[in-house]
Amino acid sequence: MPDQEEFVSSRTKTAWGLLISLAFVATSAAAEAAGDTNWKLRGGLILFGISSLMCAWLMVRPHRLKLDPQGFTLSGGLLRSPKKTLWHDVGEFYVRRLRPGANMVAFTYAPEAKVPFGGSLGRSGGLPGMWPGGPEEVAWRLNQYREAILAQR
Repeated sequence: MPDQEEFVSSRTKTAWGLLISLAFVATSAAAEAAGDTNWKLRGGLILFGISSLMCAWLMVRPHRLKLDPQGFTLSGGLLRSPKKTLWHDVGEFYVRRLRPGANMVAFTYAPEAKVPFGGSLGRSGGLPGMWPGGPEEVAWRLNQYREAILAQR
């Protein structure tokens, strides 16, 4: 039986996101202070201000993904309590492209699984986080772990 494993979201990647967001906040604020006021600058200030706060929060409370023989548990970030998903409730893990340069680990629910929100959001789920090694490595490892567990049953 595979041992328990844990992935912790990369604080280095999160720190880069924080620095980039703060740079945009500073640029927008400087333009506003210089008298250049338009809705695009204010929108950028708000958007990157929220992004900065989120990155700062993720530095303190990074996403954690724990694998055990029953399933995987996602915690950290904005989750108030850990969320466990059983292996028999999920199908394949894969990488979903969100936009150029931004991918996430995603998965399909098994046909007989009880899907969150009654399936009104579809039959797939995702795992937030900037994982070390990238989403490809995490999706590959999740598939391997799941297959090993299910083969033993």
